[in-house]
Amino acid sequence: LPLISIPAIGGSAMLRTFPIAMHTIDLDAYFRRIGYNGDRSPTLETLTAIHQAHIHTFVFENLSNWTGRPVSLELADIEDKFVRSQRGGYCFETNTLFCAVLSHLGYQVRPLVAWVQWMQPPDSKPTRTHMLLHVTIDGRPWIADVGFGSIGQTVPLALDTGEPQTTPLETRRYRFNNGIITHQVQLGPDEWGDVYSFDLREMFPTDFVMANWYISTHPDSLFRNTLLIGMPRKDHRILIAFGEFTKRYPDGRAEKRIVENDDDLRDLLVREFGLPADDPAV
Repeated sequence: LPLISIPAIGGSAMLRTFPIAMHTIDLDAYFRRIGYNGDRSPTLETLTAIHQAHIHTFVFENLSNWTGRPVSLELADIEDKFVRSQRGGYCFETNTLFCAVLSHLGYQVRPLVAWVQWMQPPDSKPTRTHMLLHVTIDGRPWIADVGFGSIGQTVPLALDTGEPQTTPLETRRYRFNNGIITHQVQLGPDEWGDVYSFDLREMFPTDFVMANWYISTHPDSLFRNTLLIGMPRKDHRILIAFGEFTKRYPDGRAEKRIVENDDDLRDLLVREFGLPADDPAV
């Protein structure tokens, strides 16, 4: 797995459909994979429990992009990759899987696409490249998102309030401005950082296919140029980005070290993130 060179990635295989309702997911296998054996009724308590179990099981990673393999949005392919092959992936994969699970459990859920602002210059004009999920429970709107990676939420967030919401790792809130909703994370006592912005307009399968194609194939895409691995732990996050391995804590502390070589990288992927050592991408 090269740390420096960027492998070529084919484009045509990316143009696949987005058929959540066309594939019957194996819920029992999914729940075994995430270690969940609780209630399956479509309640907020169930959503919160499986949201946390999902993000603590499936690694946010772009290894497929990095090693030149196309990323399919076919649900059967995602289920095989995540559940049976014990891999992870990025937002379009992991939130597609989570959307399918929620749909099969009886939740009212629909996918949205956001403009990413995290670690971007204030005057940047990003395109929509992040998938998230709008879930309605007993008439109340929530956002579930198991696929942001470096600073992603760990539990569902209520969408009908601008008040700060405490979560297991960080405090978060929404800002509302002319139909645009901005997800923010608290960085200090009086400091908030923008994570991403979105609206509630209906999205179609082609919207996700094209966004996935862009981040997977465009020569300027961060996902083509940088290896990105992330996962939350109970009281911190672990990350690989820009050649560094980082443990980041909610109080702002960060322990960093350089990823020394390919063997060091593989060891981190297996030992710290739990990825399978025999997978070709690892």
